[in-house]
Amino acid sequence: MVGSALMSTIKPPDCHKQPLCGCVKFCRFAKNGTGLRSAGEYLDDIAGDGRRVFIDGAAVEDVTEHTAFSAAAHSIASLFDIASVPENRTLMTFVSPITGEPVNRIWQLPRSNDDLVARRKAIAHWSDTTLGFMGRSPDHVAGFYVGFNAALEVFERGGSQFASNVERFYEFLRDHDLYITYTIVPPQIDRAKPAHQQEPPDSYAGVVEERDDGIIIRGGQMLGTGAVFSD
Repeated sequence: MVGSALMSTIKPPDCHKQPLCGCVKFCRFAKNGTGLRSAGEYLDDIAGDGRRVFIDGAAVEDVTEHTAFSAAAHSIASLFDIASVPENRTLMTFVSPITGEPVNRIWQLPRSNDDLVARRKAIAHWSDTTLGFMGRSPDHVAGFYVGFNAALEVFERGGSQFASNVERFYEFLRDHDLYITYTIVPPQIDRAKPAHQQEPPDSYAGVVEERDDGIIIRGGQMLGTGAVFSD
């Protein structure tokens, strides 16, 4: 990927909807609320959320308008419209057990063969729309969190709070129609040394502080295919 993105932390106003997510401090309750987002809402969100993106050494002011990113941003935005229009309600959505609102099927935890087929059909419809060229569309990493939430007992092995954290984060992502991605590998610096022996010591991403409200991470990470466009 040409370019990298760093997300700034923006503290939201009191949303009066706790304990839906436990406040992980990057939501948009006051702006869009819960439920499905439209293409316009998605584009507005990533255009003005404080992300820092650079290409060829120059800062990108708005990824939704920049020549290198605009077309892809609008292609992804079209997926949100496909999922949110009323005529696709049955195909593309299911009802959130928390909010009672329709949410995207990419977040559906299949509990039957019918659920599995319904989720596959929704994702296939998205893929058909882009002819399969959006390999890191919002359904990709959503599948990871659906899988995590289907196996909470794995996280409980370290303590019940870890399973609770995974479940609440999954619910937050689902009920706010978010697009998430990952960065998967550390920078390739000195392959003869483990992470803790690299210079400078924060070359690789790692935890530098643990606090009551979470952890602080510092360092570099690479290959974030959807980082420019994700929430």
